[in-house]
Amino acid sequence: MTDEEVVKKIDGGEKLTEEEISSLIWDYEQVYEEEGNEHRWDREVLTVVKICNRYFAINWRRGLTEIQDNCYYEQPYEVACENITEVVTKQKWKPIAEVQAKEENEMIVVKQLPVIEQQLRQVSLEIDKKVNEAAALICTEENVKTIKDVRAALNKEAKEWEEKRKAVKAEVMKPYEEFEQIYKECIIDKYKSAELAMKTKVDSVESELKAKKQQEVKDYFDEYLQSKGIDFATFENANINVTLSASMKSLKEQAKSFIDKIADDLILIETQAHKAEILVEYKQSLNVSQAITNVNNRFKAVEEEKARIEREEQLRKEIVEAAYIPASEMPVDDKPLEQPVEISAEILTLKFTVRGTKAKLKELKEFLENGGFDYE
Repeated sequence: MTDEEVVKKIDGGEKLTEEEISSLIWDYEQVYEEEGNEHRWDREVLTVVKICNRYFAINWRRGLTEIQDNCYYEQPYEVACENITEVVTKQKWKPIAEVQAKEENEMIVVKQLPVIEQQLRQVSLEIDKKVNEAAALICTEENVKTIKDVRAALNKEAKEWEEKRKAVKAEVMKPYEEFEQIYKECIIDKYKSAELAMKTKVDSVESELKAKKQQEVKDYFDEYLQSKGIDFATFENANINVTLSASMKSLKEQAKSFIDKIADDLILIETQAHKAEILVEYKQSLNVSQAITNVNNRFKAVEEEKARIEREEQLRKEIVEAAYIPASEMPVDDKPLEQPVEISAEILTLKFTVRGTKAKLKELKEFLENGGFDYE
């Protein structure tokens, strides 16, 4: 059902089924959601979705357990956004022990910051004096050793101060490191452990739900594939991403669209000259344009090779015919025939003139080179 059809049904007062209402919530853009009262098995929820640049609100109930289904019991209605600023102060009266415990545990409070005894300001003046005196020294061949000694002394003092700073830092960090260890053991590690345990349970249930959902989509895929008479495609070929949030309607539409495309491709293949070869190629890739192109190129290459072989055969015949001398034109020798003597293969020379187009002469040259002839 298209967006326009959905809006038309709502405007016309037609009642939507629970599946259609569920599709509105999960398949369209959610712009606002507000949770209401919590009941034993579910919680009230108000969701606003955007359809055709209009906004529709849906009151439904979200299941609070793994086996409790969501309930879509009210029809959607059109809404508009009104911005309201409210400042609300509420009072809640609780047992004093509970209030005091909350105040004590509201946050981790640093009761006393580390106190570091220091006279760095006074020492800084002394360091300025030493540094300025060293910087004012003029380096010459006579006093270069003195300047090196001053430089070494300043570097030694700087190193000593760095060691003191590191010692102070270690003392300051020691209480914090002790606090952090206690904090991890008493607080955060327990939260992490509980979160991991709950995540494992949730993942197990969701994996089972996802597997059931995927099996339902696969069953639909296989059934529709069989109805189309297609036996080579698989559910994995469709690459359908089955998630818990995806509606069953949208998943089945993806499966149907994939199979319908294959059916259309097979109709196109039937119109091709080399349909058997194209079908074999198509079954490997499910890409009809690629299959047609590959097969046509292959047949084209075969035809070109056949034509090349025929041209070489024709050229060979023409050369033989050009070199042939009829017996009537052969010179007659009245001398008695001598006894044939076996001799080794003799290299003969044949001279003739060939006339033809540039392309023909080029083919003749290629033939002589490929045949191993020695020519000038």
